[in-house]
Amino acid sequence: LPIYKGRYFGRAVKTREYRYVRWNNRQGDLETEELYDQTLDPNETTNIAVQHPDISSQMANLLE
Repeated sequence: LPIYKGRYFGRAVKTREYRYVRWNNRQGDLETEELYDQTLDPNETTNIAVQHPDISSQMANLLE
């Protein structure tokens, strides 16, 4: 289900290890991504999407 936050909407997917959120604008263009390691960061304080583009890409494919 999409999550609306102002002019952006997000879609999320979660595995045992990670939670991934993809934020798009109203036109559907990617604005930003969030990736959290649920094992090391259960409170989701550190977005690791930039440091792990390979995992972000795999998680994004799960949203397709």
